Amino acid sequence: MLDLRNLTKFFDDKVVLNDINLQLTNPSSLYVLTGESGSGKTTLFNILFGLDNDYQGNYKLFGKDSKAYKNQDWDHLRTNEIKMVFQDFKLFEQLTVYENLYLSGDYKREDIYSVLESMDLLELKDEVVKNISGGQKQRVAIGRAVLGSPKIILLDEPTGNLDGMTTNKIMVYISKLKNKGISFFVITHDDSILEYADIVFKLENGKITQTYSKNEHEYVETKQKSLQTEKTKQKKHVLLYTFLSVFRKMKRIFLLGVPIVIILMLFILSFTAFQAASLDSFTNFFSGVDNKSIVFSTQKLTSEVSEDLKKNNILASHDGERIGFSNEDIKKVENIQHIDKIELTVEGIQSFYDHEGNRFEYRLDYENIPAFLRKDLVQIRNGESITFTLTAQNVPSSVIHNYNFNNINIISGEFPKDGSKEILIPDLYAFMISESENNTNLINSTIELDVTSPKNNLVNEEYKIVGIYDTGYRFNLSPSYPIYVGYFPQNDIQDKLNEEAYQFHVQAYKINRATEEYSENIIKDLQHYKQAMGTGFDQMIVVVDHEENFDSVYNELKNVFPKYQFISQYDLKNGDLSYVYHSLIRNLVVGSIIIAVIIGLVVIFLNKGYIFDRTKEFAILFCQGFSKRDIIKIISLENGLIFTIYFLIAYLLAFLIDFIFLNTSKYGHLFLNLLTFKNVVSLSLLVIIIVSISIIWGVKGIKNNNLVKLLKD
Repeated sequence: MLDLRNLTKFFDDKVVLNDINLQLTNPSSLYVLTGESGSGKTTLFNILFGLDNDYQGNYKLFGKDSKAYKNQDWDHLRTNEIKMVFQDFKLFEQLTVYENLYLSGDYKREDIYSVLESMDLLELKDEVVKNISGGQKQRVAIGRAVLGSPKIILLDEPTGNLDGMTTNKIMVYISKLKNKGISFFVITHDDSILEYADIVFKLENGKITQTYSKNEHEYVETKQKSLQTEKTKQKKHVLLYTFLSVFRKMKRIFLLGVPIVIILMLFILSFTAFQAASLDSFTNFFSGVDNKSIVFSTQKLTSEVSEDLKKNNILASHDGERIGFSNEDIKKVENIQHIDKIELTVEGIQSFYDHEGNRFEYRLDYENIPAFLRKDLVQIRNGESITFTLTAQNVPSSVIHNYNFNNINIISGEFPKDGSKEILIPDLYAFMISESENNTNLINSTIELDVTSPKNNLVNEEYKIVGIYDTGYRFNLSPSYPIYVGYFPQNDIQDKLNEEAYQFHVQAYKINRATEEYSENIIKDLQHYKQAMGTGFDQMIVVVDHEENFDSVYNELKNVFPKYQFISQYDLKNGDLSYVYHSLIRNLVVGSIIIAVIIGLVVIFLNKGYIFDRTKEFAILFCQGFSKRDIIKIISLENGLIFTIYFLIAYLLAFLIDFIFLNTSKYGHLFLNLLTFKNVVSLSLLVIIIVSISIIWGVKGIKNNNLVKLLKD
């Protein structure tokens, strides 16, 4: 079984084992090794158990050179064939006596109970190991070793913590086991063990000598067959060990987790706010455009065209042909198949009056705020006020659901009809006039407003309330809100086609020679100017009949108007503005990953003591035959479980802080997406990066050499 030939071991320049020869050949014997402290007995056991391969000479285990065994072979050997009881027990202090035995391998409950009974430990089976005495721990370690009936058991001072009566009982039990084919090799200073020994060796001055042999002539050396370690693999309770370990250390994990949870909470809030302030502000620009709409303007050129103009010192925002769309342009678009609707508007014009020219403005001061609203409008206490202004929709009602330019979220009702006396009011204004939180009864009701007529006379006009929209005032209170009236054309074509307007454009485009030459087809004379002005509308909204026809319509429009920047859902990620979107995405992702890595390193620093203790426990698993793969699984499961708990607690705290403090502040709008699926998934992926760093660091510490060093310390 064990065959040592000319084995020598050095520690620096000191010879610890000097050319020793030792053969343990009988499978049912108790071998005892004596010697002074520091003589090298434990060093020899470390070699026998595969923990130390730094020696000269030859050591065969089960007929095979021990250095020829691979790591996975040693995992098998330590699980099934050779076990060791260490002087300091190598038990899991946070687990019970029963769990220490159960988790060491795939053993039946009755076998574990039988061993516990033989060791007088049955009554302590549910006791946590850290609460029992040293002698009891010694018996637990011995009991764990004899489970599964290995061929060889190495015992380093097995009775060092036992009283005389217990020692005798343990030795009687060991004697019974050796008769069943188990060989025991014992290091001891206890003379009472010698009477049970079959052979006694002494290690002195680096040499081993045999000092006693019982029934020497009955021993027959048998040729050992090479062990087939790769054929069997014993089940390891990886999942159960992980959950038990985490559960039993919950208090310590909780205390260690306090700073980590705070860091994660701040990370969650910061990520959410940064995303809202950067990426969301850009995507909101496109959120009012549905999947069937394409919007473009004569005054917005592609980035490529704009860059060329800039290089040539041309200070103009048109394409050199038109200021507004002509009737001919409209006919070209109408001839494109699969177009459902076409509307022309004037981009960027916001009229603060209705189709008759009436203006209205109302200022809400603190004393006029309904009582139920005051808690949400604390900013007004400082002398500020909220203004409600009559404002015309800048998109016709026929396409408002396709191109909701202002991202209006209607709570109840609908948009006002074009050129009508219908109004869409903000929820705050509805609360004020109804003096109630329930204001749906206002829909289709009429209201009289004191408006200023085009002649600046104060007159009373009746309007019909057809809808109420959400202002989001609880999250982001604005100093003013529109009361929307229906759309009406605002191209003022006659004012744009007169001599005065023409001269204005001439002067504007004569800012330098390059701009003047580029704009020649527009400002050459009044007739050319009128042709360039066309209908006076500079923005076109095109709605495709079905989404599947979007690409073909988009491409044909690009052929007709190649220089114009298009706005659509396609352009958000693939068009002219996509570089901004991708740049924001890249900055968000890269920045978040860098922060996640930093947090991961901080977590490692905060947990370095815990990680070291866990590595010592992994060393115990290693000596029980757990493979490196098993330990990596444990590290991954444990980190995943712990950080999931940390993440959930951090998210809960972030939600509470948002609910109690942030959502009523002026920064509340930055945290509207805190609980959205997209935000949760994004943060979860970043936490996975943090967990991965922790796992990688943990795996780094489970190199065989590190584990062996911890076992030898």
